[in-house]
Amino acid sequence: MKKDIFNWGNLSKYRNEIYGFSIFWIIIFHLFQIFKTINFNWISVYICKSGNIGVEIFLLMAGICSYFSLKKSNNKKEFLKKRIFKILKVYILFCVPYMIIRYIFWGHNVNAFFHEITFSRKQLNSFWFLMCILICYFIYPVIYKFLNEKKYKLIIIGLGIYILFIFIFCTYSNSLFIKYEICLTRIPIFIVGALLGPNVYEKKPIKQNIYILFLLLLFSYGPLFFVLNKISFFKIYSTIFLRIYLGLASVGVVFVLNIIFELFDLKIIKKFYNYLGGFTLEIYVMHIVLMHVVQEFLKIKPTKISTTFICDIAFIIVSIILAKILNIILSHIKIPKRVKKLSKA
Repeated sequence: MKKDIFNWGNLSKYRNEIYGFSIFWIIIFHLFQIFKTINFNWISVYICKSGNIGVEIFLLMAGICSYFSLKKSNNKKEFLKKRIFKILKVYILFCVPYMIIRYIFWGHNVNAFFHEITFSRKQLNSFWFLMCILICYFIYPVIYKFLNEKKYKLIIIGLGIYILFIFIFCTYSNSLFIKYEICLTRIPIFIVGALLGPNVYEKKPIKQNIYILFLLLLFSYGPLFFVLNKISFFKIYSTIFLRIYLGLASVGVVFVLNIIFELFDLKIIKKFYNYLGGFTLEIYVMHIVLMHVVQEFLKIKPTKISTTFICDIAFIIVSIILAKILNIILSHIKIPKRVKKLSKA
């Protein structure tokens, strides 16, 4: 069978594998943060520290896959209903009860609990990603309308205005910006994914110079930011540049995954990532909770590489098992009939 790595359609073909890879890399990134006192070789450290790009990969794919969803049904209310209900279901039935236990029963701090669930404390709570993806889904129907009307320039102009807004926000209200930047600076890559949606849906060929460009963006990330961090002006807006650059570099990561998945068999690895890709949201919230348990309650601090490795493996296995159980439980909770009727009204 002929292999075609230069095709946008492969991003849909390996959708679950890419989603699974992104959440796995995010877990590795967080594990490195927990056990960062352990010194690995520089390659391992670089890979682990770059795991936050998994968020950008997830949002990129969410933007692409949203086009498929609306193209299939063309029902914007149904699109929003399903995604809002799924996110709120996870947040209300799992995240909020966990925060009640953490802040009220264990910490005896009602004020902290209130600020946590309303995303209003000095630093956004650990479930900020749910708010971010919810915002993305809310704006997507408008983006889809422009995509259908072939008004790509309007989307690009809107993206440019939004990025300008971020820079202005950072300049004139830096303290407030720092609080919400982890969410606000991730939205542009979702819009980039939305722009790529039609290409992926129509399985258009990828121009080789585009392939090379995004691969260069990916592999120049470390050296480029090492140089730019020496420039004083850049330091003020470094987070914005970093997030936007990582967003574009995430396309390069997806291209690398496309090459690997398309050219090599790797049945076990593909099957593993495909499996994880089926319940990424549950894995995300579950591993965040387990992080808190390990850091705040169990206070596990391995001092050797061997014990760190064992802890990492155990953490990953437990996260996946518990996330799957959560996925099974939540899958049995359906949208109430009253909500269905209202959405059809």
